[in-house]
Amino acid sequence: MLIVMEVCKKGKEKKMPCNRLGNAIVCGAKLYRFKGWFFEWGSYTGPWPLKKDGELKKNAGRKFWMLINEFQEMSIKERETYRVA
Repeated sequence: MLIVMEVCKKGKEKKMPCNRLGNAIVCGAKLYRFKGWFFEWGSYTGPWPLKKDGELKKNAGRKFWMLINEFQEMSIKERETYRVA
């Protein structure tokens, strides 16, 4: 994935992933894999679990939110090691 431009710079947060498609720039949420979960973290929407194919899951249950609490306790540098896009 090509990081084209810096968007959503909050505190020490890094860049939002952006792809150049022809003359357009398409930006999306950050994607993470942590403890067997695949999820996105959007700057406006926050975290949400994803299916293996990258589609949004319909529900986010208690186990997912417990995982997010654990994930948020880590430093930003640690979180970035689990980032896949």
